[in-house]
Amino acid sequence: MIENEISEETLKKARLKVGFAAASGGIGGSLGANLFTMIARLFHGTDFHIGLLSAISSMAQVMQFVGSLLLRKFRSNKKAYLSAALPGVFLGLASAFFVYNADSNWANKAFIGYITCMIIMAFLGAATANIILSWIGDFVPKSRLGWFMSFKWILVNLSGMVGSVGLGKLADNYPTPGGYTVMYAILITAGLVNLTLMLTLPDRIPKSAVAHNAEEKIDGGGLHFGSFALWCYVAFYLLWAAGRSILMTFTPAFLIERFQFTFAKIAWLGTLQLLVSCFVIYLLGKISDKTGSRKLLMILSGFVALCMFLWVSSAWWGLAPIIVYSILNGAAGQTHSMLAINLGLELFPEKGRSAYIAFSRFFIGIASVVAPFFAGLVLSTFSSVRVVVAGALLDRYVIAFGVGAVITFACVIPLLLLGNRRI
Repeated sequence: MIENEISEETLKKARLKVGFAAASGGIGGSLGANLFTMIARLFHGTDFHIGLLSAISSMAQVMQFVGSLLLRKFRSNKKAYLSAALPGVFLGLASAFFVYNADSNWANKAFIGYITCMIIMAFLGAATANIILSWIGDFVPKSRLGWFMSFKWILVNLSGMVGSVGLGKLADNYPTPGGYTVMYAILITAGLVNLTLMLTLPDRIPKSAVAHNAEEKIDGGGLHFGSFALWCYVAFYLLWAAGRSILMTFTPAFLIERFQFTFAKIAWLGTLQLLVSCFVIYLLGKISDKTGSRKLLMILSGFVALCMFLWVSSAWWGLAPIIVYSILNGAAGQTHSMLAINLGLELFPEKGRSAYIAFSRFFIGIASVVAPFFAGLVLSTFSSVRVVVAGALLDRYVIAFGVGAVITFACVIPLLLLGNRRI
């Protein structure tokens, strides 16, 4: 187990391993809301079920404190990661089994079984995400985070382009339990590649595994709940997650219903964003190492929130604004994730880092769970509502996207208030 600073050569190798590990995991992540729509339709569900699946997936954020507990228990990044990631493989196999039985006589029980697997996998995924971030923070200097993380997100985008289009075509050509079972077999294989690569990273006793008490001062290892910077970060992510989750959860269903898109066409539309994002990530990764992440994140968040209104304008101008959005939204996605994560690593002290990550992500999870769940409930209840404005028909999805854009834009306020404060 490595205790001292790692060499430049080891750091470069770790950058490659983390990048390709994330890329293999990104194949599944590229499906995003498409997967919720696929599964809901496979089990003959409604908007409510799409929102439910999205909410369950987002529960991962709520349970990130589990990763902090595992780091403290094992006092090893590698052991903590393995304890959270390995069970996910077996749960993936169980999910494939339930999907395969979607048209059987016990389809309802299969759906309940699938949801159960999703809930447990969300908890394990939360712990894994927390451990990985803490792990990276342990051996990557803060001044190199942009350089290190940008490579990871570029590969995630590239794998996402291949994965989303390939799996989208699979879903279009074989929209059956058997076809989706093959999809899960691909995702499980990619997960095993991710697991293998991560276990080759340099291990060490996590700095964030220092015992802490919530009532202690931060220099004693406890969480400083009175920190204004902490609550600014929480408020920013809460608003961003709530607004964005409403848009991202229901865009596939909207495109299918309004423009008769297939899953492959939705994936191709998403590749525009991913392709642009590769260039933006590389550029901002270098800039953020010099300027810090807050100002860039603030500009990016406001810009993306305004771009979200292009979905509303599609009621008047059709598909064209959505294509423009897909190009401009390359500034969001993995680029935004990189800057938001890096800002957290800049704000949080080494002692208790994973606990801070878990605490902030708890609120992110609450927003990501509540927003799509209630949005799905409302959309399902008012599925027949139509409003005509200036000659354009605004359906339930367009109205929801407008609400999501307003909520998202509000996330700029806490970033302004944050200033140069640190915890």
